[in-house]
Amino acid sequence: MPPSLSAFGRPFRLAGRTIRKGTPVSQQPGSDAQSTSAREPSRTRNIKDTAINGLLLALRLIKEGSPSCAPLQGAAAALLVILETYQQFSSTVENIKTLEERINELLTIFKDSLPADYASCPPALKKRLDEFERKVQSISADAKKLQSQGQIARFLNASESAKRIEALVKTLSEHIQVFIAQGTVAIEIAVDEVAADVRQGLETVSKDIKGLNERLAIERASAELDLLAIRNVLRPPLRHGSTTAIVRTYDDPRLASLPDPAIPALSDRAILWLYALAGAGKSTLALTVAEWWDEDDVLGATFFCARDSDRSDIRGIFRTIAYQLACRFPEFREALSKVLKGDPDLHSSVPSRQLQKLIAEPLEVANSSGRLPSRIAIVIDALDECTDNEAVSTVIKSLALYVPSKLVPLRIFITSRPAEPITRGFLQKAILENTQHLPLAQVPEHLTRRDISTFFQSRFAEMRDCYFGIPSDWPPQQQFDNLLDLAELLFIFAATAALFIGNAKIRDPEAQLTRLLESGNAAATSGGGSMSTSAFPRLDALYEQVLVDAVEKAPWGILKQILGMLALAEERLTPTALESLLKLSPGVVRRVLPALSAVVVIPALDDETTPIRLIHLSFANFIVDPARCTDERFFVQPSAEHAAIAMRCFEMMRSLKVNICDIDVKEQHLLNSEIPDLPRKVAEHVPAALVYACKYWSLHLSHAHVDADGKVIQLLEEFCMRHLLHWLEVLSLVRCVHIAIEALQAAYALLKPLRLQSKVYAALIIECERAVRAFYPALSASFMQVYHTVLPFSPLVSLLRKHYAEASPATVTVHTGVEPVWSTTLVSVTIVNSYPIRALDFSPDGSRIACGSILGYIRILDVHTGTELQVLKHPKHPGHWISSLRFSPTGKQILSGEDCGREVKLWDVATGACVHVWETRSISCAALAWSPDGAYAASGWEDEPITLWRLASPGKTVMIQHDDVQALLFTSDGTLVSGSSDKTCKVWNTADHLWESTTTSPTQTLEHDSEVCAVAASPDNSLLACGLKTGQIVLWRRSDGQQLHTLQGADDGEVLSVAFYSKFRLAAGFKSSVKLWDTSKAAPLQVLNIAGIDGVAFSSGGGHKMYAVSREDSGTVDIGQWSADMRRSKYVRRAIGESNVVAAIEEPQEGPAKVSVSPNGHFVAAAYKSQLRVWDTSTGQCKAIITHSPRNQSTPVIAWSPAGDAVAWTREAGIHIWDITRAVGSWCIQRGDDGPILAVSFTGVESPEIVSASHDGSFWRWGLAYGSPAKQLTIIEPWESWANEANAHAVSPDGRWVLYACSVWKEGIGRGEFIRSDYLLAKANRPVSIRRSRGWHNTLSLYDMTARNVLWVESHDIAISSVAFSEDGTRALAGNESGEIFLYDLSQLHDSVRHTGSDTSSLASSSSRVQRPAVPEYKFSSGNSNPLHHISFSSDAQAVLHGWSYSCLPHDIPDHLRKHSTPGVCPSEAPFHYFVKNQWLWRVRVELDSHPQRVCWIPPTLRPDLDETTRFTRSYDLKTCSWSAKGHVIAYISKLRRLVVLEASRYGS
Repeated sequence: MPPSLSAFGRPFRLAGRTIRKGTPVSQQPGSDAQSTSAREPSRTRNIKDTAINGLLLALRLIKEGSPSCAPLQGAAAALLVILETYQQFSSTVENIKTLEERINELLTIFKDSLPADYASCPPALKKRLDEFERKVQSISADAKKLQSQGQIARFLNASESAKRIEALVKTLSEHIQVFIAQGTVAIEIAVDEVAADVRQGLETVSKDIKGLNERLAIERASAELDLLAIRNVLRPPLRHGSTTAIVRTYDDPRLASLPDPAIPALSDRAILWLYALAGAGKSTLALTVAEWWDEDDVLGATFFCARDSDRSDIRGIFRTIAYQLACRFPEFREALSKVLKGDPDLHSSVPSRQLQKLIAEPLEVANSSGRLPSRIAIVIDALDECTDNEAVSTVIKSLALYVPSKLVPLRIFITSRPAEPITRGFLQKAILENTQHLPLAQVPEHLTRRDISTFFQSRFAEMRDCYFGIPSDWPPQQQFDNLLDLAELLFIFAATAALFIGNAKIRDPEAQLTRLLESGNAAATSGGGSMSTSAFPRLDALYEQVLVDAVEKAPWGILKQILGMLALAEERLTPTALESLLKLSPGVVRRVLPALSAVVVIPALDDETTPIRLIHLSFANFIVDPARCTDERFFVQPSAEHAAIAMRCFEMMRSLKVNICDIDVKEQHLLNSEIPDLPRKVAEHVPAALVYACKYWSLHLSHAHVDADGKVIQLLEEFCMRHLLHWLEVLSLVRCVHIAIEALQAAYALLKPLRLQSKVYAALIIECERAVRAFYPALSASFMQVYHTVLPFSPLVSLLRKHYAEASPATVTVHTGVEPVWSTTLVSVTIVNSYPIRALDFSPDGSRIACGSILGYIRILDVHTGTELQVLKHPKHPGHWISSLRFSPTGKQILSGEDCGREVKLWDVATGACVHVWETRSISCAALAWSPDGAYAASGWEDEPITLWRLASPGKTVMIQHDDVQALLFTSDGTLVSGSSDKTCKVWNTADHLWESTTTSPTQTLEHDSEVCAVAASPDNSLLACGLKTGQIVLWRRSDGQQLHTLQGADDGEVLSVAFYSKFRLAAGFKSSVKLWDTSKAAPLQVLNIAGIDGVAFSSGGGHKMYAVSREDSGTVDIGQWSADMRRSKYVRRAIGESNVVAAIEEPQEGPAKVSVSPNGHFVAAAYKSQLRVWDTSTGQCKAIITHSPRNQSTPVIAWSPAGDAVAWTREAGIHIWDITRAVGSWCIQRGDDGPILAVSFTGVESPEIVSASHDGSFWRWGLAYGSPAKQLTIIEPWESWANEANAHAVSPDGRWVLYACSVWKEGIGRGEFIRSDYLLAKANRPVSIRRSRGWHNTLSLYDMTARNVLWVESHDIAISSVAFSEDGTRALAGNESGEIFLYDLSQLHDSVRHTGSDTSSLASSSSRVQRPAVPEYKFSSGNSNPLHHISFSSDAQAVLHGWSYSCLPHDIPDHLRKHSTPGVCPSEAPFHYFVKNQWLWRVRVELDSHPQRVCWIPPTLRPDLDETTRFTRSYDLKTCSWSAKGHVIAYISKLRRLVVLEASRYGS
């Protein structure tokens, strides 16, 4: 199975046969990497190996000893191949035993009867031998294919290969048997003339043998079906009527032995829904038909829902079915793998999208192959036990979208109780027409009573056979009828009663039956007792009788502990896990639980993977309900038991530690999905009891009764102080990070009302929740990111960071960029290729947010984690820019309007389906609104009246005359409020009479001085707020239309959104801020400055004051919570101490324009509009802030002295130089108005110099002497260098050469017209040719500042956008605007200048014989076609760095061009190169050709702008070089224009 499918469930092994039961991965015995089947005992393996080895020896002897019989030799050789393959791939003994018998018979016949001379054999025998050889060779060829698989393929296809070789061996056995049965060789030689008669007889023998083989296979399968205890306990004999109806759709041959069905089957229906009340036997039927269909090889997948485990998650159904289909059908698996590669997060998506992507689309591809069966059975049992809060079942609605055409050839069998959401789902027209309803209640009562009677008769017969002395006529008919009456047609009663009566520990069925009848009759007479309010008093009486018996046979204290755990546990537990959690001695559970065998299913002694389970949920409900369990001895007090379980969970988690699975340090950079054999390691180091404790401690804690100074709170404090991060590590390993947020919130809610002595651990809980929200993608992907991302990127004074830093693995250090304290932003999500996002809306409960993009998509995100839950897109109406969207009041539907789309769409959130599309004449929909009851919807248009329609009859509309509406709102009393660009806000009565009138008039008109862009109403409808285009917000009293206040908003434009959280709390969003006001005082409470806002939404759902903003041109959505609503932040401040909360050094608002790391990595320089800041990387402190007059538009250049003790930066035509060691400004060089400077370099060996190159083509050199002004040494004018309007410059390390690229229109080339290539020192690969030029002429030139002449000019078809020298100046790089890289070897030119100088005058003479040096060129791709605005050599000279990535030098580059800039570096000390890709910081040792390693995940707010290098303004104003790295120090400018400095020297140490 491909790794991309590892997120789905595993097959469930049912007593040796695979019933693909839909248990989630976390519930499967063992680990993901292990088969769920029990391992074969070593004795079985020895038997198989001995048999095969004996056969191999015999066949080798035949092969070597029969040289005259070519067919026999060939057959023997082929058999050798088959057996060797079987030995490698299969562990089954039965097939090889059968084959051994056949081959031994064959060998005996050949030995006794085959002539020594093969030529003397009769033709018929030769023909049969040849045919036998051909068949065996064919099987051998298939076996060879299996052997030829690579190791990875063998691993991925191990199960399929084993099945294939077993089938080949079975076929081989049949071929041998047919050959033998066709007559012995002696008879064939003697009676050749009667061959035809013999053949006819032998064909009959062959059929008999085949039938015998089939019967043997069935018997063997029956023997292997050592059925689960649950099947023995719960399953009465088949409910013939209903089972027949289910299976008849597949024309099962066993139907002949069964009565006609009570309800006729409709075989043309794609879905069969069987429903009945609890205890009626639905699961028994589902398991039975699953077994039958599996035996018949038509079962595709199953999912058995369960309320007490992960199988209650509706998102697990379709992903598990998809996995099982992939296991069974290779064509489906291949198609599914491709889907998962494109979208690996589908496992957490909504069911409708899962059904589409994981099943429907792969089925379509697989069907095209023509190799799928005509019918594939799917079983979904107990659908009502899945958690689904929708009014209509989400699963059924999802099926309605694709059944039947998109799900061919699936036939789906669903069982459930007749719950209202499921019943509604099956009434939908699309699914009603394709479903057969099978209500068990409509099966006649006499048939159900007959089935229960048959069950009891069967069990009593077994008891009579088992126990000596029981009369053959026991039980008497009166007792038998009494027992049937007590059962009340409940199969669960019958199953429990049979176990109670036949209890093997008591061994007295007669007495047990009498006791049961006495208690049952008493309950029936009294109605279950005076205290009981049970609907099933007789069943409760049976349960109580079982418990009374158990008290007499086992220590009740231990039994009650176990029962309490089983009743309240969130997942079923194995005996070992249960003992671990309850701190019981090994074996205790298996010793005492048989006392409860009537109500508890206990796995076999040798089964350590199957969990214990209660026979029915009704028993768990019984013992925790005081109204039903009236005996105090047996009643389990839920709050006390939850507290006890919580304490045991905390005690279990004391074993947590860093890297609990001992993952090798070389693999810790990998994602969880990439770590080899991780599931096995998790199963080995994280036992099931510990997994349970990590997943459910908070749930038990939240239901427990606790005291502030009690034991539970003490254990919680210990856990928070020692193991919070270790807990997150385990959740990441078991793929359950999503439960952390709810767990931490529940823990804090429990602590909040308590008077705690210590606030620290409560603060740690708060901070841990913030960390999970902020870093959720990283935590879900890699367990080590708990330490490598959470700690370094948490706020500087984070208590979590401070408390856990010393005890955690070494990681990166963030010197600058992170905030001092947690901001109001909880989650930041970047939605790729979706910006700008201007339409946002929260769901009513605040748990989801919908984001409408420019491409017409609507993405629904989880507010807590930012996970994408659903994508809405109409398949036939792709849509335009989403301009407005609104959740319905129930949160189950969404309205969306488009800009330039002329449409409004209605979406079903659960299924993702577009329910209706309204087309209009207007170009753009500006606003949408729902009535409070969801019955009406309204839309506002730029050039049309308001449209109002009923959802029940969407074809009927009412037009309300208010044009150019920009905002709409229904108040809680159903009144419609509209705001328009006509500067008015109008209030409309939408009562029923409106639908009958032809004209409408507003009840109020509120006039303003500016266009109304947003409207809001207070929850009590007493206030209206109107947001204006000028940025003000006007408050109105609705009762009399009186203007109350005008709130001053932002100065930078219109109000984007406005909303009331309460009558006295109003929030508004602007282009650069979000604000919160106290409306009673008309005073601002909080202002959040957020640059570049595109869209804003507010929500008070869930009791929290939330906001969301989308960032301009980035696709980033920030979801936050107002600090005024976050009392928890004060909790944290008190725990940290107010004195420790420091403020970060404020950066200039515009952010840095350029950043550079010094050569030694000790300092980072960042240039801003009017200052330069220097950071000390050893301390993380800002060392200096040097201010200067503001620069204009050009991007500055930063250069460092070779020793890193001085830094230079440019401002327009001037250069500033700062002496780091003296902390003073040494020089300020003003060059006049020569245009922006594009390159600066420190040079000079004996005395320091600085060289600059300008956009206008001039080159300057100054001498530097401390204490004296800079001395101008050289000026090269543009006409000398032929560098007018250069695109890129680079100065060689010694300051002598300048490499520059120009793009000049051919009419303006000027001097280039008479500079011929033969006047240049070096030969060009593509000489300059004016005649060839069409438009722009692109050149790359090398200028010698000492000799003041051009040495070399190279012509290029595409403009060069970046250039660079190597550290020794012998190599040069150029990158063009199409992503191509050019490497130039300057070594010949370097040598020529060093020996002969740069004088090119002799080249003008035609008689000159001077050998001109060459400049070899090597061209390769950067991997994309984006312009390369920055390029350089890596520090080890083995790669080219460009933008945020790198390219290794191609293998055809000569070795001398790969030389190290720093000689003597050993491989272990080879430098790392750091780069950013897919939200991660990576590092790689290029020289060692090593694979890149993830260092850490970068949060969205600190992420670099990876698209920046593709944006072009003008050649001298590119925002390039926003990334710089030297050694382990990385500095860059984030998307939000924030300086970020990281150091990774400690990472991995």
